[in-house]
Amino acid sequence: EFIKKKIQLKSAVVISIQILLIIIFQFKVFDPYLAAAPERKGKTGNWNEVKELALWMKENIPDIREQKVVARKALVGFYSGAEFAPVPWVENEGELFDYMDRIGAGYLEVDSRYFYEMRPSIYYLIETDRQFERLRIVKIVEKVKHKAVMYRLLQKKRACTD
Repeated sequence: EFIKKKIQLKSAVVISIQILLIIIFQFKVFDPYLAAAPERKGKTGNWNEVKELALWMKENIPDIREQKVVARKALVGFYSGAEFAPVPWVENEGELFDYMDRIGAGYLEVDSRYFYEMRPSIYYLIETDRQFERLRIVKIVEKVKHKAVMYRLLQKKRACTD
């Protein structure tokens, strides 16, 4: 009789734990992904600054559908309507400009999310207080911890030939 009651009690505890886990996960009371990254709960959004920048391009650059944008994330092309090209692995801005000229890209998007880890040799392009020979700032979007910058690539200066 004692063993039978002990087994029933263990079964009740196991069933209670299972029901509790179902409730927790069903109603998303606990989501380890959101707990690890609170900004993903909608306060700053996921890639919100990059998406905002791309939507701004769509609304404010009349010929954006005929343009190519170099960016780290394809969502820039998706939301702006421009053709997307990935940021290449380069050693410096000169190599980047050569790449952009070769593929016919007119815009460059740089963001502070993981750009340092992914493209450390050109991370300095996020510094908007600097002047770059062939880049002009089109738009800057800053959120709580992150920044996205859209540049327009200027044409190469032609050498004078007399």
